[in-house]
Amino acid sequence: MGVTTVLRGLRVPVAALDGFLKANGLMPTFGDPLIYSPPELDPASKLIRTKLGDDNVDSRTRLLIPSRRGQSSSDVAYIAYDWIAVLAQRQLNLAEELLDWPPPGFAELRDEIMRFADDGGFGSGQYKVEDLSGLFVIIDDYACFSLTEPYLRKVRNLPRRFRGI
Repeated sequence: MGVTTVLRGLRVPVAALDGFLKANGLMPTFGDPLIYSPPELDPASKLIRTKLGDDNVDSRTRLLIPSRRGQSSSDVAYIAYDWIAVLAQRQLNLAEELLDWPPPGFAELRDEIMRFADDGGFGSGQYKVEDLSGLFVIIDDYACFSLTEPYLRKVRNLPRRFRGI
């Protein structure tokens, strides 16, 4: 079952991300969705947290790549500093549920990754800094939705079958 994710973070070209990953000794994504078993982190997300100096267990920073079954690989990826997975439907209170500001070092990480945009043929002038960061909604048909923290936040009036998770 796929996962719809609402996230705050950074949208980067896959070519720039892959250049960044290769320069740091990791395999490029080629725009393919990341395969991992929650709550484990994929190597790219671990690298990003390390670069931010935010590799503690409470960090929510991670790499997400949108995907739809039967469609070609994505040409953009997202580095989310906070996110919410949606199972079927959800009312959002953005002021309470998602951080407004990125963690320290996020702008420097953005700049480091975007230096690789030239290598991917995108040209650094093609992307405006203000267009890279924001609130995004993505779908990943290959991700697994886990009904455990931190993937399901505690909410009031949760159906009885989900209480105690």
